[in-house]
Formats: sequence, C-alpha cells, structure tokens
Amino acid sequence: MEENKSGRCKFFLYCSLQTNTLFFLKAFI
Repeated sequence: MEENKSGRCKFFLYCSLQTNTLFFLKAFI
C-alpha cells in the first residue's frame, strides 16, 4: 500500500511537471 502510494505520487508529479512545462512553453511563445 505504501509502495503504491509512492508510485502514484511519482506519476502525479511527473504529470504535473509535464503540464507545467507545456503551460510554460505556451506562455513563453
């Protein structure tokens, strides 16, 4: 259960990072 939570957090952080990068690129361009 704890391991699953960690994996979920990693996935969420990865998605958040991707979204933030796209948003930054849009704002920059």
